[in-house]
Amino acid sequence: MTVPAAPVPLIDVHAHYVTDSYLTAAIEAGHQKPDGMPGWPRFSVIDELAMMDRQGIGRAVLSISSPSVHFGDDRSARGLASEVNDFGANVVADYPDRFGLFTSLPLPDLRGRPGRGRTSPRRSGGRGRDHREHRGRAVPE
Repeated sequence: MTVPAAPVPLIDVHAHYVTDSYLTAAIEAGHQKPDGMPGWPRFSVIDELAMMDRQGIGRAVLSISSPSVHFGDDRSARGLASEVNDFGANVVADYPDRFGLFTSLPLPDLRGRPGRGRTSPRRSGGRGRDHREHRGRAVPE
């Protein structure tokens, strides 16, 4: 007689988070309803973990919600990328078996690209980069 295998936990690679500073910057930039949603979601690690447990999700890879961190000013985008990456890195550090992180880049600002300061995935605990660019311009690699 064979014993049935335990179900393999799911991995969510499309899990978004927002921070208070990100929400403030997005709303001030005129993004009241992201992607046509009725309003901005709130993010709570405890609520996210509870939802993951209910849905059988063993691990989630976090990334900032659209429209990402660049709202027209390169310096502000670099600072916001740093803030949201630090927040995400802290979540990963607190729950390393449950969360991973795609770090945010201040694109199209290439001076704030990966490997430069705190936007580097290695420095922030990230495992990849979020290359979202919400204004429809091509971004050089």
